[in-house]
Amino acid sequence: MLWALFGTLLGIIVGLSLNYNIPIDYIKYTAVVIIVIFDALFGGIKADVSIEEFDATIFITGLAFN
Repeated sequence: MLWALFGTLLGIIVGLSLNYNIPIDYIKYTAVVIIVIFDALFGGIKADVSIEEFDATIFITGLAFN
């Protein structure tokens, strides 16, 4: 779980430090991608802290197909 939080914070820092503008046409897709990333992140955290065993295959396929 610590790696997931570290990666998220690192991604936020890198994303804020880059000066990249998203074209207006892609704004609605960007919102969906952010929700999918949070869904996969919180699903991985839930699997890590609960009794269920974390399966990287399910995490990657969930992230890719969402």
